[in-house]
Order: sequence, then C-alpha cells, then structure tokens
Amino acid sequence: MLSSADVHDAVLPYLLHLTFATYYTPLIFTVTLLSTLLIIPFLSLIPLRPLFLVGGLAPFALSHPLTQRTLTQFLPTLPLCRWRARLTRLIDDDKLKDRHWQSELREVELFENERWLPGEGAGWGKASLKTGERVAWTRGRDGWSAVTADGGGDVRSVVAFSRGSGLLTR
Repeated sequence: MLSSADVHDAVLPYLLHLTFATYYTPLIFTVTLLSTLLIIPFLSLIPLRPLFLVGGLAPFALSHPLTQRTLTQFLPTLPLCRWRARLTRLIDDDKLKDRHWQSELREVELFENERWLPGEGAGWGKASLKTGERVAWTRGRDGWSAVTADGGGDVRSVVAFSRGSGLLTR
C-alpha cells in the first residue's frame, strides 16, 4: 500500500514543471488548454454518469483485499518490465542537461570476462576469475585492456542497452 510519503516522492520531480520554474511549463499549459478546447465539442458524446461511477468506484475496487491478492498473482506474468524500462529511460533522458545532448557520441565496446566454476550453484561469473588473471571488465576483445574499478580512462559514462550488445558513451 502506498503511503503519503511514497506519493510525495513520486510527484516531487514533476511538480517543478507546474511552478513556472522550467521552460516546459508554458508548453504544458498550452497543450492542456488546447486539448481542453478541442474536447469541448465532443463532451456531449461522452456518457458522464457511467464514467464518473466507474472513476469513483475504481479506487475502492482496486484496494479490496480480493483484488489486491488477484493482482499480485496476475501482474508478474505481464511483460511490464519492458515498459517500465522504457519509462525509466525516458525519465532519465529528460533529466539530462542540454550540454549532454549536444556532446559528441562515441561507440565503446565493453566486455565482461567470466570463468566457469564447476559445482553446485556455480557457473559462469566474474567472481570466479582467479587472482592475477584478467579483470572483470575490459575494453578490448583481448581481455587485457582493463577498465579501472571507477570506470576511469577515456570512458566517462557507460549506458548498457542489453547484455552482450554494444554500448554508447556520452
């Protein structure tokens, strides 16, 4: 169940756009005003009483223990992870400053070195690498051009798209 602190933390990053503190506020206001004016002619076609009935009863129905139990069993089967990742990516992109968007993009390959460790519960992993051997992360296919623990060198920030794919840096 969400507490008021959770709701506050979820709303706080977006509140900035509604207080004329950013240059997005006039754009948000314009889109809201235009969409309101465009929907007025179609308002008579929307059945308002059923809409308000469903909208008013939905919070009670969604917070019912039977619905909560059913949703907690049903929701993990849906492919929401992909949409959550896209939404997180959009929010992170929105937080970037203009100087980051205008900077040069470079493609960087980053490789994870792993070793097979036989036994129960073991398998491939970078924790299985032996001392004096290759480090866990390298820039080259040879496995020896190491990346320091803090990601130093000429790689500033690495964004991974998926395991085994190329990486982009800004």
